[in-house]
Amino acid sequence: MDLSIIIPTFRPFEEYLYPLVDNINSVGSRHSYEIVVISQKKPTRDNVVWISEDGRRGPIWGINYASQTRESKYCIFITDEHDFTFFVAIKI
Repeated sequence: MDLSIIIPTFRPFEEYLYPLVDNINSVGSRHSYEIVVISQKKPTRDNVVWISEDGRRGPIWGINYASQTRESKYCIFITDEHDFTFFVAIKI
């Protein structure tokens, strides 16, 4: 795996996470990537790896845990309120 895109979230998926995940998957890539979501509830989108958050441990816990357990060459950490379109220019 080339890239792990790590997203901790606790907000409603329909408003925050799903638009971001759909945007990431629509960009296309010449590299292999996975979208790693850390949350209490399991997301239902393509190309998503779920890490269950037992209680509210916070985004820093999720980022640290995910970055230590992934086997990708690179990690990107973003929040659920970002837009991923800037990566179109660099073609992840």
